[in-house]
Amino acid sequence: MIEVVIDFNKVELKDYGDAGYVPSNIKEAVINYVSHKLNIPEVGNWDAFRDNIWILRYKEWIEYREKDEWESYEEYLEEKELNSQYGVKNEQGLRDDLKLIFVNFQPFFLKYRSVACQLLEILFGVIEETKKYSTDDGDDILKMDIYIKS
Repeated sequence: MIEVVIDFNKVELKDYGDAGYVPSNIKEAVINYVSHKLNIPEVGNWDAFRDNIWILRYKEWIEYREKDEWESYEEYLEEKELNSQYGVKNEQGLRDDLKLIFVNFQPFFLKYRSVACQLLEILFGVIEETKKYSTDDGDDILKMDIYIKS
């Protein structure tokens, strides 16, 4: 399990990656900071952020399987290359179960309640939704735990 510390004292209106985009409000700053920490594309809205969190719930594809209904082996290779560039990696260079550790969350929550609640709703929602879309009886889904340290 990979531990990722999300320190809400470090959420700022600044560019976290190479995009050259500085968020204009705290919602965008949270999305960009968390995206940067999780190695997913930085986006400016909740819907795109939700879509990117989905990626983290699925194990990376290791082998081509006919039952996955790829149009071709080439399509599989293209999708595998695109998909595998996202997420925090373990020692083997693959996405793994995640333990998200929120620190300094309570002061952030008290100051930006709606943004904090939206973040939690998205994370919890994706965790529940992705369970429904397993193609391998849950073996293709990675665990995501959220810890809030006080």
